Amino acid sequence: MKLKVKWLYQNNMKLAMLAAMIKYVLILFNKKKKEKIRKDIYNYRDGISGRDYSRLLKDILFCQIYYKVTVAEYFYFGFEYLSDTGRQEYISDSEVLQICDAITRPEISINFRDKYKAYQKFSPYYGRAIIKVEDSTDDEIATFIRNHRHFLIKPLDQSKGRGIQKINLDFDTQNILEIVERVKDAGHCILEEEIVQSGLLNDFHPISVNTVRFATYITQDDIVTNMYAMIRIGCGNSSVDNISSGGIFANIDMETGTISSPAFDLHERKYLNHPDTHVPILGQVLPEWEELKQIAAKAARVIPQQKYVGWDFAYSNKGWIIVEANHRPGMRGLQVLSGHGLRQMIDCTIKQELLK
Repeated sequence: MKLKVKWLYQNNMKLAMLAAMIKYVLILFNKKKKEKIRKDIYNYRDGISGRDYSRLLKDILFCQIYYKVTVAEYFYFGFEYLSDTGRQEYISDSEVLQICDAITRPEISINFRDKYKAYQKFSPYYGRAIIKVEDSTDDEIATFIRNHRHFLIKPLDQSKGRGIQKINLDFDTQNILEIVERVKDAGHCILEEEIVQSGLLNDFHPISVNTVRFATYITQDDIVTNMYAMIRIGCGNSSVDNISSGGIFANIDMETGTISSPAFDLHERKYLNHPDTHVPILGQVLPEWEELKQIAAKAARVIPQQKYVGWDFAYSNKGWIIVEANHRPGMRGLQVLSGHGLRQMIDCTIKQELLK
């Protein structure tokens, strides 16, 4: 299978430099684009100006074209300090997503893109009840609500924790029929029994459901291999652990389940302890790690046509359970935590599917 879309400037540095200069000139005459990219740059290099700003902007535009990185990736990966060789070691999320889309047929990926289909496929590993609102009668919705006083309303067309409503019911004061109507008004969504978080992951930050991203890859020899793992932890008053919502993330040793790096946030601030609970992060050993690896290996076999999956696990009062299954997980955070690029890992694993 070949990539459907080829990068025009890949392996042609002079052409990419020329395109970057043209883009630079066009930005100078487009006030809206000029202000947007200035704002993006100031998120990471506040106050830079004059020739330093112009030189940085030109390099960022070149890297966007030649290495396919975003402004955020440019700074996260430290591109301003790297040679071409060092930059080539990194792989942007846009490239990873392109490869994932190229090796996965739509009839396979729908089982991951649709949250309810994913639940149906992997329900033995979900450890909680889920119903699809539009496929359920009022009585079925009411029964779910009676059985699960704490649940989530999750939009089926959203990701990264966006649009989620958390419902905590007091049956003495709230009318079930009113809640049913509220749920139906939410539209295209599922109702999901709330995860009761437990152990160390709850100690980190009890307000949010904190998750482990554990990636598997099925080799050409039909062997499930473990690619990488990292933990994501919520902060502040956020009920989700997403980095974009203020969460922090850290690397995990695949063999032992030990958190092997400090945690970082979106602005690359480093944390040895959680900023709210002050629970130590670096060096903590996650519970029942072998069980998590076994569940991931079994889940990967459910749809073996999907070679590369990022599994999000929570540790509940029932042990490790799957929160979500991602068919095109990015690698930006992992490369930041690793301190080096992981293009070679992608080239030796999922990119090999393109050569078949």
